[in-house]
Amino acid sequence: MTAAGGKHVFISYVREDKDEVDKLCTVFDAVNIPYWRDLKNLEPGDAWKTRIREAIRSKALIFLACFSSNTATRQKSYMNEEITEAVGEFRKLAPGETWLIPVRLHDVKVPEWDLGAGRTLSDLNFVDLFGDQYTANIARLITKILEMMGGPAADSATVRTAINEAADAERPTLLRRLTKELVPVEEKRIEIDGIVSQEASRIVKAMKDETQFPMTLPQGITEHDRLVQSVETAQRYWKLTEPYCWSLQVAARWAPDAQTLKPWANAMKALHSQSIVIQPGSDALADLRAVPIVASVFVAALAALGQERWDNLRTLLVDVAVLKYSSSTEKTALLDAVSPFTPFQNTPNDTASTLARTIIEGEDAEAAAKAYMEKKARRYYTPVAEWLFRAVRPAFDEQFVSDDEYAEKFDETEIMLGLLSQDNQFMAAKARPGSYFHGRSMWFGRSAWRSRNAYISPVQAVINEIEDRQQRWGPLQAGLFGGDLDRARKAAAAYNELFTQYRQNFW
Repeated sequence: MTAAGGKHVFISYVREDKDEVDKLCTVFDAVNIPYWRDLKNLEPGDAWKTRIREAIRSKALIFLACFSSNTATRQKSYMNEEITEAVGEFRKLAPGETWLIPVRLHDVKVPEWDLGAGRTLSDLNFVDLFGDQYTANIARLITKILEMMGGPAADSATVRTAINEAADAERPTLLRRLTKELVPVEEKRIEIDGIVSQEASRIVKAMKDETQFPMTLPQGITEHDRLVQSVETAQRYWKLTEPYCWSLQVAARWAPDAQTLKPWANAMKALHSQSIVIQPGSDALADLRAVPIVASVFVAALAALGQERWDNLRTLLVDVAVLKYSSSTEKTALLDAVSPFTPFQNTPNDTASTLARTIIEGEDAEAAAKAYMEKKARRYYTPVAEWLFRAVRPAFDEQFVSDDEYAEKFDETEIMLGLLSQDNQFMAAKARPGSYFHGRSMWFGRSAWRSRNAYISPVQAVINEIEDRQQRWGPLQAGLFGGDLDRARKAAAAYNELFTQYRQNFW
């Protein structure tokens, strides 16, 4: 805190709310907002009243009155006396002065303290520091306080500090809001770059931390426990990546150009690079490191496709070149470096189905694994896609209000990724004549079994659209398939054959 003569915040609260106020003060400390939080910070006796009055009159104080379920049950408290002094000064000042801010720590009513001129304390704009909007609200409070103190507006460091203080459950919402606010403003590119880079660094750092993500399995582990550990590890990787994906979902829809998308493209490179680092230990656990990048690729593709931002899809997934394997020296498009199957190549049998069951049935990993080990659970046709379909749905609640539209666009995204991956395979083979080459896309999922009874397969529907629109087809106009109609036709024909074979497995 600064000297008493500087501008500062006074936090009025009851002692039962110490933990909540401690959390608030941690943020204030991190962003260098000076504060008083207890009368002992001021003077003994009645001198504190004089200090508060002087600070208010000199416009050097911002008074936060913190209300909670604890304040509602307290008949007597120092807080009541502090607010009485603040209200007394408020009544003397001209309307329009903003320095008294009610803060709700719990869902309670702000007291009807008489402020004069027909106003009460509950009429003032208050800030809620609880629930899902805690982090978003504390970020807004920081911005407002800095503005009231006459300092610079909240910069990226301030915002990032607020993000770091966020509970895991609140990070996705906050990152989405910040992305919405910053992406349209060219002058804010440095800030959004810092925020996205910090989030990517947070994910990569956690992926390297073997206390969070062990790379070895205990000796003598049972098959049941092995299955549980694999599923819980996949779940933790997703929760780690989810906030970034909520930000990516906004960027893929609304970023105006490739330059604006660069922070997210760089982040995806970093996630992929960390997923292929060679480390000693279990191959199954090593493969699960691909969960973050697979989820990110799909979120980017679905968001861009749903908005018909083919240019952004290209920027994020085709123009981003990465090593497919750590031992390779040749690069490939990001969308072709991974597939839904990448994280589960070496995991125990039923890992993907158990993971899907946890989210479909709402079971924990223990219960879902037990059901599979006892052969009491169904196996899903495309378990990875079933899990991903439900895991990323909340990130798209604003883009696809209807569940039917979401399901339709999810299927279309699988198919578009399949087409583009197949095209990339053909181009790689052309660049390396005579080399060993698999020549097939691995992007298959729900769209295959969901269309098993359809008269026309969804891939054939895309082929028909290509033929109908030809060079006017949106993906070609954005430069996908190299803007070459024949390339698009060739990739679609090859993928249609693979898709048909895969689809027949579900008859």
